[in-house]
This record gives sequence, structure tokens and C-alpha cells, in this order.
Amino acid sequence: MHEGDALAAFERCLRRGLALCPYKAALTHLTAVLALALCPEIAVNAVAPGLIDTPWTAGLDESRDRVARSSPLRRPARADDVAEVCWSVAQMRYTTGEVFLVDGGIHRLSGP
Repeated sequence: MHEGDALAAFERCLRRGLALCPYKAALTHLTAVLALALCPEIAVNAVAPGLIDTPWTAGLDESRDRVARSSPLRRPARADDVAEVCWSVAQMRYTTGEVFLVDGGIHRLSGP
């Protein structure tokens, strides 16, 4: 493998979102560990949004278009979509250790 090949492979990983995988795994694990450590006094849950249509993502037209094409809901999330889930999770009294995905169903495309 040449030096340029490694850089090209790394850039492909970044474009495919693979760099986020360790962070997502850490969030899932931390949520589960804290849920067990802090119960029964505190319930611990997390919300994990996909691409959100905000001013921060305004320059990500290619990514936004890809999400719109591949998402079962055919659009990226809006801030109010994520806020709605956060509000609902905060109201839950008998749920702990869960990560709630707000990605328009994209995570279901890889299987059940």
C-alpha cells in the first residue's frame, strides 16, 4: 500500500460516516453502564439524532440529499423532531439504559 492509498481509504471512511461509529458505541455503552450504576434513583437514557437540518449543516447539501433519498421518511431531521423525542424521553418513568435513535428510520435499512 502506498502512502496516498492510506489517505484515500481514510477519506472514504470519513465520507461514509465510519468515524462516528466509535462515538456511537461509546454513547450506547456509557448509557447502559450509567443506567445500572445510578438506578433506582436516576434513570439514564440517551437521544442519538442523525443528520439534522440546521444552519450548522447548511453546507452539507450532498449529505442532506443522500439522507433524503435513503431515509424511509425521505428527509433529514429538523430540530423540533429531536426536541420532541427529548421531551418524550424526559417524561418516561420506567425506562432506563435506552438510546433513542432519531434518524428517520435509516438504522432499520440494515436489518431488524
